[in-house]
Amino acid sequence: MASVRDRTGDEIPDKLKHKVVAKAFYGVVSEILNKINNIPNLTDISADTAIAIDDIIQRNKIVDWINNMDIQNKMRNEIEDLLYDCKPRYKIDLTPDDIDKIMEESINIARIRYSA
Repeated sequence: MASVRDRTGDEIPDKLKHKVVAKAFYGVVSEILNKINNIPNLTDISADTAIAIDDIIQRNKIVDWINNMDIQNKMRNEIEDLLYDCKPRYKIDLTPDDIDKIMEESINIARIRYSA
């Protein structure tokens, strides 16, 4: 169970091995992208997107950011921009619902993992 929660299995790309929270973002991104057929380099795209989401969270978090809706909204906007940029770059047919799900689940993960 811990390997599922913490994403410690063999399926994790090497670039995420030492990025504990990005592994959780990877799970969210890859779950959504797996539903879209014929995405070449799916693992790399999911990993790179997860790392970028983690960078956005890290760059924007401040003391008590969990209770600061302005900061959370800034994170959401940057994640949304990232995902919209991914659509043409990787030729991925992400729907607005897919983007919202990745965005919200990423913020929820960050609230838990980066709460201290």
